[in-house]
Amino acid sequence: MIPLQKNTEAVRQRRLKIRATTAERLQGSTPDAEILIETFVEAREDGLPPDEALEHAWDAIPESRHPGDIASDIHDWDLVNVRELGALLAELDNACSDRGDHADNWIDHSSLPSAEIPEDIDTAYPVWAMDQDDDCLVEWGASGCSVSSLEDIRDAQHGDDCTCEYCD
Repeated sequence: MIPLQKNTEAVRQRRLKIRATTAERLQGSTPDAEILIETFVEAREDGLPPDEALEHAWDAIPESRHPGDIASDIHDWDLVNVRELGALLAELDNACSDRGDHADNWIDHSSLPSAEIPEDIDTAYPVWAMDQDDDCLVEWGASGCSVSSLEDIRDAQHGDDCTCEYCD
């Protein structure tokens, strides 16, 4: 067997062909599988023995929890503390980002678990979800989540001069 040398045109062409073939075979597969196979192929072409190449490939897969597991936790949220839901949503965003995926592939943000939000609250505020203590998730991200009380949201939406049945 002729050893492959790095950075030759033949190696570059071979890698392009392998990537194209691999991409074709992986249509619809998980991003983790794509990372695993591509990293393994590159490691083998760089001269690593199969066992080391496989170990190298496994190390390339992000260590975050799988988005499906996080999505399941989101669907099973117990409505007790909306901050927990915000943390799960941020974790899902990060896990998907690590894998080149999108959270929308795992959950429907418009139907997050929630205590019943009163009809006078405009959920375009945005109010994503509410817990049993009337705390509302209004934003989440890498720096944490933003929570507002139902009363504060109502005040912001209705204004100080409102005399509706909810504000009296």
